[in-house]
Amino acid sequence: WGRQCVRCANYDCDVCMPTDTKSCFTCRQDYIRPLQVGDQCFERGSACAAANQYVTSSRTCGTCDSTCATCSGPDAGSCLTCDRSGANPLMHSNQCLAACPAGFSANSTGHCKPCSNTCASCTAPGDSMACTACIAGSGAPFLIGNNCTTFCPSGQFGSTASGACEACEATCAEC
Repeated sequence: WGRQCVRCANYDCDVCMPTDTKSCFTCRQDYIRPLQVGDQCFERGSACAAANQYVTSSRTCGTCDSTCATCSGPDAGSCLTCDRSGANPLMHSNQCLAACPAGFSANSTGHCKPCSNTCASCTAPGDSMACTACIAGSGAPFLIGNNCTTFCPSGQFGSTASGACEACEATCAEC
């Protein structure tokens, strides 16, 4: 720095800050702690200082995608955890989402899990009695309550338009 040589007070530093010899401008790459986070040096493979950072291939800290709480890389598909109180609290295929995709519902830990195989959408994963819509053209395409069924009860018919069991016309004995 300038014309004056300053000895670093921090042995991890290759070059230290001119105003603070304990803070590193760069870390020694041939030493135990070559990974730089801010003005500090850390061991290879160690976690970065901030929760929303990850160790890059060049042994520096990169910032996670804004949707991730913690991550293993820079893109939205590298999330390890989601901020449960944030805008994207639900985990699906290593992505943090605002809502689970069709055919999935959040479990108690905030992970999107598949609905029952009869449900197109649901309120609880894997529960055949938690359907909110049925799979059209399947063996049980009609919703009655929260259950998908093949046949509707007496006095109702399966509406392909709504995907639900609906009441017959009042003038009909059966439909």
